[in-house]
This record gives sequence, structure tokens and C-alpha cells, in this order.
Amino acid sequence: MNARTKQVWLPGLASLTTSMVFLMILIQISMQPRYLGRSPFQMVLLPWLALLPLCGAGGAYLSRRGRGNRWACLAAGLFPTIVLFVVGSILVITHLIVPAQPRLWYGSLAVTLGIVLPTAALLLGALPFLRPREHGTRSVAS
Repeated sequence: MNARTKQVWLPGLASLTTSMVFLMILIQISMQPRYLGRSPFQMVLLPWLALLPLCGAGGAYLSRRGRGNRWACLAAGLFPTIVLFVVGSILVITHLIVPAQPRLWYGSLAVTLGIVLPTAALLLGALPFLRPREHGTRSVAS
């Protein structure tokens, strides 16, 4: 297995998979009849944002364990929002091709809730793994 796969792709896909599984579970829970009166923001988005630092930390940890540098750890930790940004860009381009009446308010809300807040949450989890490595061993003083 090459270094890029160990340092970026596998940790990034693990981070993406866990974040999407968490989102899927939260959506399934929120669709239960006893929760239908509550807002999606309260039932899905806030718990997902609370779980995203774990996903970012997991991706960055796996990348660091695969001997990835800071940029590889950052890319692996932020991989879910990188994918969301790419998919969102494709949707925007498709929206420009298909004639429609865009609403600026919904677009800015989608960017904030779908890109900015998840990026901040993932970065919060990945930050501890972005420190430089300590080379050498420490001796324990008696």
C-alpha cells in the first residue's frame, strides 16, 4: 500500500464513513413518530455537530499513525467537509444549468450549516493531532 493511501485516503474515508453513519442514525431516530414535532436542527444537526469532533480526531489519528505529515492529518480529519463541499459545488453548477429561481437566503444558510459549522467541529477534533512529532525519546528522571 502506498503512503498516500495510508496517510490520506483510508483515514479520510474512515472519517467520512463514521460521520455519515452518525448522520444516518440521527435522521432515522428523528423520524420516529414520538419525535416528529421537534425541529430537525434540535434532533439532527446539533447532535451531529457534537459527534463530528470524534470523526475528525479519528481521521487525523489514523493519518498520524500512518506517518502522515500535518497536511495529511488535516486532510484526513476534514475529509467529510471536503466531500460535502465538492458535492455542494456540483449541485450549484447543476442548479446554474437548470433554470430556476435561486433564493440567496437558503444558499447561505446551506453553506453555513453544511460547510462552515461541520468544518469547525471536525477541525476541533483534528487539532490535537496537528502538533509536530517529538523526535527522540524522553528519559524519565528518577
